[in-house]
Amino acid sequence: MMILVIGAGGWGTAISILLSKSSEENEILIWDYFPETLEHIKNERMNPDYLPNIEIPGTITPCYSLDDGIEKADIIFSVVPSIGLENVKVHFMNKDISGLRAVVSATKGFHIQSKKRVSEIWHEILGNDFENKYLVLSGPSHAEEVAKSKITAISIASKNIELAREISNLVSNEFFRAYSAEDIIGVELGGALKNIMAIGAGIIDGLELGDNAKAAFITRSLYEIIRFGTHFGAKKDTFFGLSGLGDLIVTCSSVLSRNHFVGVQLAQGKKIEDIINNMKMVAEGVKTTKIVYEISKEHNLDMPITGVIHDILMGSDLKLEIKKLMTRSLKDEVFY
Repeated sequence: MMILVIGAGGWGTAISILLSKSSEENEILIWDYFPETLEHIKNERMNPDYLPNIEIPGTITPCYSLDDGIEKADIIFSVVPSIGLENVKVHFMNKDISGLRAVVSATKGFHIQSKKRVSEIWHEILGNDFENKYLVLSGPSHAEEVAKSKITAISIASKNIELAREISNLVSNEFFRAYSAEDIIGVELGGALKNIMAIGAGIIDGLELGDNAKAAFITRSLYEIIRFGTHFGAKKDTFFGLSGLGDLIVTCSSVLSRNHFVGVQLAQGKKIEDIINNMKMVAEGVKTTKIVYEISKEHNLDMPITGVIHDILMGSDLKLEIKKLMTRSLKDEVFY
């Protein structure tokens, strides 16, 4: 089969490397918005901007035309930041994609222009084929560790459970294990909302507020993610799995997390604009916070942690916002 990976950032490159190790009989193409990234891959077998010092196997071929790649592909892995989703969508318009076997999305965010979930955008692209061909991949999976063949486990969800099992088999090997599922909404929302919470965890670490604060924060963050997700049709149990709790733990705890890095920088007094401008990679949590905050207001959902992080990103004082969070009216601990 021909597999096309759309996006040669850290995660897209890592997935390409994973596929080259898990499915040696297949041909792997990788496309990116920046041709210079593809040139590095072609000539140096490296991606110095996103995964420095990690060799990219020769079985991965740079693809300079996304249109050509889409027409050739049997399976597509879409690994673009949410801000690039609209550009990808345009390339699928007016194309005959009836021959595609599967589209696997690994984007952890929302469609910026419409505030829709990523799966809703792919539903628009795939039309009637959506339920039979679409999958979402998410879980605790730092790109650097996957590219180095460190042990990882994730979730792959599709309305077509047999397809989810097929793609799980495609990507799995002795160091990477994929669990199949059917809850697309839960898997994608777990992957998106944990980025908001990672900013808060970074603030806690940057201010040296301690382990007690971190444990409480992660626990209450999970409650908030469940509240949001179940409101939109996700299954509660999904958030106790790899794409929920698993991803939340790793993103809130690791220095490899871009969103955690943003929180630490905010705690050091830096402005969000300066932090973003000095980052090569995209911290999805910044835009996701604004979108989820607005959606929660529209649906009258109680999202205090998201609200505080939103206000901090908008320039509010960190310590005042933390005090506001801690001095809210007390309540019973309700278990979902």
